[in-house]
Amino acid sequence: MKMATKVLLPAGMHRRMGRFSLRPHLGGSSGNALVELALIMPVFSLLLVGAAEFGRLAYFANEVMSAAHAGAAYGAQKTSTSSDTAGIQSAAANEAPDVTAIATMTVTPTIICTCSNGTAITCANAATTCLSPARIIKFVQVTTSAPVSSSVKVPGLPSTYTQNCPAHSEPDPKRCRLGSEEGATLVETALSMSILLSIIFGIIQVCLAFYSYNCVAEAARLGTRYAMVRGSGCAGFANACPASASDVQTYIRGLSLPGINPDNVTVTTTWPTTGSACTPSTSPCNNPGNLVKVKVKYTVSLAIPFAPTLNLNMSSTSKMVISE
Repeated sequence: MKMATKVLLPAGMHRRMGRFSLRPHLGGSSGNALVELALIMPVFSLLLVGAAEFGRLAYFANEVMSAAHAGAAYGAQKTSTSSDTAGIQSAAANEAPDVTAIATMTVTPTIICTCSNGTAITCANAATTCLSPARIIKFVQVTTSAPVSSSVKVPGLPSTYTQNCPAHSEPDPKRCRLGSEEGATLVETALSMSILLSIIFGIIQVCLAFYSYNCVAEAARLGTRYAMVRGSGCAGFANACPASASDVQTYIRGLSLPGINPDNVTVTTTWPTTGSACTPSTSPCNNPGNLVKVKVKYTVSLAIPFAPTLNLNMSSTSKMVISE
């Protein structure tokens, strides 16, 4: 047994459904993912390259510091090694093979004499100035320095960074004491945290920029949908029927998208069909079956630490076919 069911459509519905099936009414969003990817990749690539360069320079700085400590430790073994300049330089160079492979590291050893009771002396007058029961304390101070070239050339920043590190130790066979380390961890933490927080806040600001762009793109699409049902043949709306360019701008600014300042939003609505192509001929050509185009512009400010404020002008355009 066969059964047939007929559904009666209101007058005019066949015309509308036919139009929607023959011509796509959504537009302006094709390729958005590719554009967003093209925008985001250079920013994240720059952040990654910057982080890698900071890590590279920090690594070389640690090697230069380790070289100074190694030279000071060699000189502190006994009195004879404290004056062995060649041995100190060799010990320092062996501790920093990566630095010496790309730059010339300067190693400068110096013998410093102090008196245990605090009397100011020099090594030349130590025997006559630092009297018993005080004792003479000799330190070997080793200063290392190496110019390291940056692998990334950034306008406004130097192309070469000089890594310097002093270290000193006491030449006592019973006790090898390294100095010049007080507060080093605090300083390194402060420098590392500054760089890390700058990168984190920079990523947050970039994410906010992409969020704003997505909002702008969505606002353009919503504005076009608003205008496509408010053409010259619209009915059933209390106001903005048909919609003008100012009506579309008022609608988009009234969306109250989170984090978007409506005062910075500029909306341009056009009906691109003109001349004999507009049937029937009207101005603007907002007849059903013709196109309506909405372009939304927005300015967002990026506040990245240690960098000047950057204003980004972003825009998105959407086109749709007027349905009524």
